[in-house]
Amino acid sequence: MNGFRFYADLPGTEYDPEDSGFPRGRLPKRMTVERLAVLAEAGIKVNCIALLIGDAHRCHNYAQEALVATFGHPDSDTSLGSVDREYLRKCKRVPEKIARRLHPCLFTRLDAAEG
Repeated sequence: MNGFRFYADLPGTEYDPEDSGFPRGRLPKRMTVERLAVLAEAGIKVNCIALLIGDAHRCHNYAQEALVATFGHPDSDTSLGSVDREYLRKCKRVPEKIARRLHPCLFTRLDAAEG
């Protein structure tokens, strides 16, 4: 999908610690792309950020326009917003193929807009 970069929103996805086994209900910030691919294969959902790339999508406050999760629960609905570049450093850039498996709801919206 052209015009986007995808990031797994590690700090922005909340889990029930008893159900997921993740401490404090968050994914570790040092999660690797390989580990995220394994989670995706296992059906674990993680919110992702679809960053719109290009100068037209840069905001005046060092943020970038993006489709972001509206809520903290995994596979949340999405809305248009902006993401600070510092926040993206806490996230993990992932290929579209992995992002599609992690956050299907995001791609329901992206695919509908494209078609």
